[in-house]
Amino acid sequence: MSIVNFEDKLAAANRAYSAALDSIREQPPGTYTLFTLVDGAPGGTSANVGYLDPTSPLGVLGRGESKVFSDALALGATYDMEVVYKAHRLDRRDVEHDTSGRVARMLSSFVADASLLVDERIWDLLLGNTLAGVDGVSLLNDSHPYGEAGATWDNLTTDALSHASFRAGIAAMRNTKRYDGRPFAVNPTHLFVGPDLESTALEVTGADRAFNVTSAGAFDGGASVVAAAVQANVMAGRVTPVVVPWITDAQEWLLMDLSKSSKPFYAQVGAIFEQMPDVNDSVVRRSDVFEYAINCDLIAGPGAPQLIYGRLDS
Repeated sequence: MSIVNFEDKLAAANRAYSAALDSIREQPPGTYTLFTLVDGAPGGTSANVGYLDPTSPLGVLGRGESKVFSDALALGATYDMEVVYKAHRLDRRDVEHDTSGRVARMLSSFVADASLLVDERIWDLLLGNTLAGVDGVSLLNDSHPYGEAGATWDNLTTDALSHASFRAGIAAMRNTKRYDGRPFAVNPTHLFVGPDLESTALEVTGADRAFNVTSAGAFDGGASVVAAAVQANVMAGRVTPVVVPWITDAQEWLLMDLSKSSKPFYAQVGAIFEQMPDVNDSVVRRSDVFEYAINCDLIAGPGAPQLIYGRLDS
């Protein structure tokens, strides 16, 4: 086989690899875009995320009175940049003896999987729940500061997902108060679960529920059953369930309000850039392996804790 033919094959593999990245280069895909405030690309090696919470109560201006102005509660956190990547080695013989385009298809498949690197990393950070957010504690925490009248407040539960815990979570989020006692007006819109809780999530968010009925007309788990009845779910359609592969713990679930301009998570996401062998480099052409990688500069961390509630076991 001639060197020219080998160069052509390597070049063709590189073109397929680069073309597969074109549609996602500027905006890596994933469910993180639902709950993350993406604030452009990193402008440095870290980002200071500031948060101002207005604390002014509603006032009524009477004749001859002056307005009373209150200062905003200023919070902030600094998150460092990291480079996230996925890397793959390709054997020279696979390129040299490829007669069917198998290498190009494999590289396209690698890109399809690796393109979720930002989604995977942001979920790692969220589920790990170790980064201190703008109020100085982790995103989900039993003791968030700056609650009503300076009290602490809680957005972390140990309850398994059920009809009762789902309703309790919604109530907890809707009752979240600012420092001055005014409500945050939170309204949960999405329920995130892993594959193990998919059926439970669908049940608590939408499906009517069948119950066994005894001869006395009472709901029953099994004994003395004479009929079945359906009880309407009053919470049907209340939120949208989202099943996420990165939630691998069978007990973890998260309620979020994604209707606000603020979001539960914050990120600066750079464009994806690729690494691939240089077909014009004679040293590279003589290598036994060719290295391909996709990389992304990322700054990410907790956002507004009032917009999330749930269970994390990690």
